[in-house]
Amino acid sequence: MKINKSGLVEGDKNIYRSTEQPNLYRFPINEMHNWTNIIKATKSTYNFMSVPKDIKVFKYPESSNWFESNRLLGLANKHISIAEFDKLNARIGGVKKVNLIMIGFDDPDPYIGKFQESKWIGGKKNDLVLCYGYYNNKVKWAYVFGWTEKELVKRNLETLLLTNKINNDLLPKIEQEVIKNYELKDFKKFNYMQIEPPGWAYIALLAVQLLVQGGFWVYAYYNNNKENT
Repeated sequence: MKINKSGLVEGDKNIYRSTEQPNLYRFPINEMHNWTNIIKATKSTYNFMSVPKDIKVFKYPESSNWFESNRLLGLANKHISIAEFDKLNARIGGVKKVNLIMIGFDDPDPYIGKFQESKWIGGKKNDLVLCYGYYNNKVKWAYVFGWTEKELVKRNLETLLLTNKINNDLLPKIEQEVIKNYELKDFKKFNYMQIEPPGWAYIALLAVQLLVQGGFWVYAYYNNNKENT
């Protein structure tokens, strides 16, 4: 069909057509965003323990590929399809502003989940991190951490990890729980925290004051300039 629209006189010269997809397919992409973590820079009840060097925990997954994330770490990358997990994040991310990450450990000690939380300082403000220990072909423990106004969602997700097989069939249950109970943490509530300068900052301030004031005193004491009479 031929469409006549010159746009030579006035109006928009472009012709727009709808690009609706009848199959409702979602093509997920991912990217990194910066944010300010005031908890990291302050001393408070939210401080996390230091992680011993011999404890093997994961670095935070960086986004190196727009079309495939690194949200599945450890054994989780073997148990679940990254494509399906990214689609899950695409569906719930726009609705709940949440970023799901899953980590599978081959370690029967559940305390490693706490170390992982400390390594990431609780995670970024919209992270919800699902950790589980898989040993002897069975989930031995589960620990979920992240910032949220409702702690119930984390406990319910731990139950899902402990009572279901870790595969793609678990994803709809995770999605349903997050949609129902997750609420993004309001980080403005932490604005009352005050960032204390480190010890070296006080030393640097004292040194600068001594140099400036001492230099001025020496200049004033040995200044031989006299006012013309």
